[in-house]
Amino acid sequence: MGRKFQIWLQLRVRDDSPEAMLVNYLNSKDTLYPLKDMAMIALRSYWLPLAYRDNSLIALEEKDKVVRDSIYRLKLQMQTFLEMSEKAKEDEFYQSLDLKAEDTISQPEMAARTVAIKKYQLRFQVQVQDDSWETVLLNYLVSEHKPYPFNDMTLTALKGYWLPLAYRDMVLVSQEEKEKVLRDSIDRLKLQEQYLQEILTTNSPEISGNLVPNVIPEVVPELAIVATKDESPDNEEVWDPYKDH
Repeated sequence: MGRKFQIWLQLRVRDDSPEAMLVNYLNSKDTLYPLKDMAMIALRSYWLPLAYRDNSLIALEEKDKVVRDSIYRLKLQMQTFLEMSEKAKEDEFYQSLDLKAEDTISQPEMAARTVAIKKYQLRFQVQVQDDSWETVLLNYLVSEHKPYPFNDMTLTALKGYWLPLAYRDMVLVSQEEKEKVLRDSIDRLKLQEQYLQEILTTNSPEISGNLVPNVIPEVVPELAIVATKDESPDNEEVWDPYKDH
């Protein structure tokens, strides 16, 4: 049998914030893959090992395989970002040789740009088989067993995996800021890889359930998320975890 999940991430942030740039990029036609695939790639690489770890119906050998697969995926993405960083440094060097003043955006001009608070959202639907890894993952992310709120886990994965690509072609962002975003994402991926390595090297005969990744939840005001098995109407009230705070 098939199952349908709908993911709806809604937030209100400054239009120059990393979250805004990430959402704009993921909703654009410039992504490597469709939005659904971009989101699931990041969520799988970050959180599938935790979803499998807490599922008693899955054999230990399969759990170990999933952890190793996620580590491999994280390493590949880190390598991609390292190559991006090196290429950006080379491009910056050659462009600086004959770059005209009128071709640049000065810091005062960037600072004078009007910043607005806007509403952004990511919405996609996933239809999967009941016995698939997608079902295991999404059931876990909306369950009570996850270590952090769904919004924090989703943003952590998306920012770590895709934020540098969102910044790469931004004209109004300085090269220094792009390099900072690259380093930050590499650090995020490295931390998650180290956590998964700890699972593999634990002395416990089973994959440990006591380890929790060292992720700092990134709270975004007025962030709302819906994850259900059925299509939700546009006028349905959305749960807002920060409404009363």
